[in-house]
Amino acid sequence: MKRWEEELKDNKIKDAYERLMEQEFEYERRKSRLQENEALLKREERWLHSELVGMNKQRDELINENIEIQRQLYAEIEKNEQVLFIIRSLNSMNPLYEKITKELVASVRGEKTRHIVTSFLKGESIYEIAQREGKSATSVRRMVLLSLMVKTRK
Repeated sequence: MKRWEEELKDNKIKDAYERLMEQEFEYERRKSRLQENEALLKREERWLHSELVGMNKQRDELINENIEIQRQLYAEIEKNEQVLFIIRSLNSMNPLYEKITKELVASVRGEKTRHIVTSFLKGESIYEIAQREGKSATSVRRMVLLSLMVKTRK
């Protein structure tokens, strides 16, 4: 009986040992998969970090470019506002103003554009001109500024 109990005990130990070995094998297999996944995630993290650095650099370049364009735009607007102020100030000197207006308008191409520029130089509001001509205020403003810019640069 003792021998039988010892064999049974040995079998239980063997079974327990085999189960432990199977569990260890499964653990090692899972561990290696987890390590592979961890390495893959680290590579992706490095790649994403480098992409983020590149995108941040592009964003900064775009912001700087936008600031420069705004600066140039404000400088151009300031210059054009000074020209318009001078032209409107000449209204008190009506005969001279009319000569200058005619000279400025003479170089403007297109009868409709010439009429719009003349109305503006006579002090009519951009919005009134736009409504009368069936155009947007922005397009009227652009027409006037472009017409005056072309003339003032010559």
